[in-house]
Amino acid sequence: MAQRTHGHFPSAAVYNSLPHIHEVINVPSQDHEDLDYLRALLAKHNTPQSISVRLVHKHFHLHDGEVMVNRTLELPTLGTVRILRPALPTKDLQPVHFHVDADGRLQAYEYAPLSHPDASRYPDLSTMPAFVEKFSRAVRERGLYRKFGLKLRTTAQGAKWHEYEFPEERSTIMVQPGMPRPDGTEAHKAVLTEYHGSPAGAREDGDECMHSCCAMEVCEHDMDASVRHGNVVEEERKRMEGLWFAGRKLEPGTPFHSLVNAIVEAW
Repeated sequence: MAQRTHGHFPSAAVYNSLPHIHEVINVPSQDHEDLDYLRALLAKHNTPQSISVRLVHKHFHLHDGEVMVNRTLELPTLGTVRILRPALPTKDLQPVHFHVDADGRLQAYEYAPLSHPDASRYPDLSTMPAFVEKFSRAVRERGLYRKFGLKLRTTAQGAKWHEYEFPEERSTIMVQPGMPRPDGTEAHKAVLTEYHGSPAGAREDGDECMHSCCAMEVCEHDMDASVRHGNVVEEERKRMEGLWFAGRKLEPGTPFHSLVNAIVEAW
């Protein structure tokens, strides 16, 4: 099992200092040579395929005392979804997303529950000191702070996911192809955020976790910047009837309304 770096959770201030997804959507293309180098480093050290390079980003701010947790939900008749939302830190959390800090140290910043049936299959970074040292040094020397880090999974190949921001709950939801999606997102720009290790010179596609930017155009048109970062005025939302997603009311009976309603009830 991978260990939490330095045995503590990051403060909300540290987490909130990470770039928002909309600030780094062009990083993979602009820094593709550095990304290729990092991917080749994974391949050179024969790291498990369950370790990948991750585009460092956040979606919403944390409040003091919170951490961001990625959970898997099994929804009867609907399928499997993932949610990323704030939670209180507990001992039952496994670090899964890492960034390199200004001192060149690998630091965890997002987590998953150890109660997951496959949690024992997470790779153990503490058994790979040479790789961790060289990866961290490469990020430091190439000026890739706040750009690229690492992701841990329990399996070599991840499923295909499409991720959408849910600012009313300071959360994101991840659905697989074929599942209901918000209306009007098909033409929006998406960014790959996870990349397998790959030999130098190989230009394979990244692991497909697609972030819709912006989900339902909420960031640019429907809500102001404070809402984009999850600072929704809760009292105003409480006065609104029905189920709202990214600034729009979902129509009862539609597939996406049923999906979001099931997610809210499950968490």
